Amino acid sequence: MKRTTAIILVFILVLVGCVKTTRPQGQSPEETVQLYFSYWQMKSIHKMDSLVMPQQRGADYELNKLQSIALKSCKETKNPEEKSELSTMVYVEFEVNYKGGSGSGMENGVYHWSYRLVKETEEKDWMIAGWGAG
Repeated sequence: MKRTTAIILVFILVLVGCVKTTRPQGQSPEETVQLYFSYWQMKSIHKMDSLVMPQQRGADYELNKLQSIALKSCKETKNPEEKSELSTMVYVEFEVNYKGGSGSGMENGVYHWSYRLVKETEEKDWMIAGWGAG
């Protein structure tokens, strides 16, 4: 009985060790935003939130109305006035389509947004700290 319990416990520990995390490690700012859009298309709010700073989590994306979202371009641009290496901007162009012609405060169409990404320390991963038009 003890041997069976030990074998089951080892099996469970091996399975837990093999579980892939939602957030890949070592992503560039552009890769982080690309992954965010991939999760948005998958309608996975939990995965989206894994890439976003805690104070930005829980946004209402009306995923039930989302038909498609396609990232058309994604480019990191350093602000020459930004002194910190732990903050950057990524500019995107994307196209979104919602059932009924609109959702989450957007009409169906193409948008140009900027995403601000930060790292808490050099060793930490990039996290999305904010976004908006422009």
